[in-house]
Amino acid sequence: MRRSFLNGTFRRRFLKGVYFMPIRKYVSGATFGPELIKDMTTAFERIRTILKLEDRDDPLLEVVAKKVISLASQGTFDPKEIERLVIADTKRP
Repeated sequence: MRRSFLNGTFRRRFLKGVYFMPIRKYVSGATFGPELIKDMTTAFERIRTILKLEDRDDPLLEVVAKKVISLASQGTFDPKEIERLVIADTKRP
């Protein structure tokens, strides 16, 4: 059975105008396994949604991505914990 590019949840999000912004473009020189990249992406997308970061050119997007990557590099692997720490840090005055 051939799977369509636009199927399931991705199709619904794509058609609604919600596009994923891959965190991979911010990961340079670091090596992460596929599970950790998936967890970082999950955290990154949740944070992006909570902070309403929809513009790919928003400078805060890069700051958030770097914080997610930094936490994962330091051993924080749980997407919910990464999300909590980044949001708490981002909302500081």
